[in-house]
Amino acid sequence: MNVIDFAKKINHEITSTQSMPDMIYNIRNIMSVAITDEIFLNDCINELIENIKNTLRINEIKPLYVDYNNKWRMSIFLWNPKSENQPHQHNTWSVSGVMHNKIKIKIYEKINEGISVINEIIAIEGKTGYLIPPCIHALGNPDLSEYSITLHVFCDSDLRKDKNGDTIWLGENDPRDNIDYSIVVLRNLTSCLLLTDKLNQNFQFNILEKIFSLGTPSIKLQAYKKMIRLDISKSKRYSSQLEAVLSGDVLIRIRESNAKLYGR
Repeated sequence: MNVIDFAKKINHEITSTQSMPDMIYNIRNIMSVAITDEIFLNDCINELIENIKNTLRINEIKPLYVDYNNKWRMSIFLWNPKSENQPHQHNTWSVSGVMHNKIKIKIYEKINEGISVINEIIAIEGKTGYLIPPCIHALGNPDLSEYSITLHVFCDSDLRKDKNGDTIWLGENDPRDNIDYSIVVLRNLTSCLLLTDKLNQNFQFNILEKIFSLGTPSIKLQAYKKMIRLDISKSKRYSSQLEAVLSGDVLIRIRESNAKLYGR
């Protein structure tokens, strides 16, 4: 299933005459298949790379996919180890899936003037979930050392002026404020690196080349190490490029490693 097929299936569910719970349940089933499908993952990575190029060019963040006619969008989020976002209320439906590692979901209810946790769920890689509005929750990565990645399909309000009410952040930190675009690029490249490991080797090298060209020295180094494991001969052309952006002990180690690999 590629991204276009995924979108067609979702649009079919949205435009079919059915209840909201039935529609969301069916979209969840579609996502459950998609997030374990190599073709879909490959498409997502390549779409994310195009978004990275766009962010580098004009400081703009776009969803992975947008359907303006049926008013939904798709995004990928990277979660740092031990991170958690602020409680927030969704006023439109959404469906989510764990693409890498695991995620913790806290469900809240309103009590008087405040909110209180009423349930906590750990969803592992490959699992999906949904919410029917209104719903207050918070998401986080409970892992102590590994990143997590999630895929989300969000419904948008009919009217542009209402979209700011689709999600209401209840804590002090709204992630839409004070965006550092260089951090957005770094995080999206990290997501691409992690998701590439889930692909067939026939897909991997080409994607790693794209990541290398866009990355910081640290990202280039991670991409290069993966390239070497796939094809030492094809990786040679990137060895000098990598050395040119490194310094200190890391540069010394890479030069020594490259000398052994390529007989310099």
